[in-house]
Amino acid sequence: MQSIRLDPRRVTPYLTLAHVLPVGGSPALYRRALQLDPTQGDVYLWHGDALHRLRYYKQANTAYRAALALRPGSTRAYLALAEVRLEVRKPDDAYRMAEAASQLQQHSYGGGSGGGGGGKDGDEDEDDGDDGVTSERV
Repeated sequence: MQSIRLDPRRVTPYLTLAHVLPVGGSPALYRRALQLDPTQGDVYLWHGDALHRLRYYKQANTAYRAALALRPGSTRAYLALAEVRLEVRKPDDAYRMAEAASQLQQHSYGGGSGGGGGGKDGDEDEDDGDDGVTSERV
């Protein structure tokens, strides 16, 4: 906490605290870190993970989508989106996200070359970002 008091504009103390606090206290810290530096795809993933564990599925979905926007080749983001889809009983969407992760994995291990569209699975640009994920907690 001392480093936050010394310089509240530094991202690292917020991330350090978010990683050590119980999950209920970490989303606000991740939000603050993202306000200070919104260019970090990993932070969006961590934020999404915290929200997912709290069962805030719509907000987790939004965080994972932001991570994908910054890191289109992130298999971890696609797999996290697939998990959210399973939680909200959207198995077809979950399958599409898992398939996109699989395609990226194959490309990264020499199964193909040429980039293949930056990791997008074809449906990214035609939705409204909601993906049928509700904000309800279970």
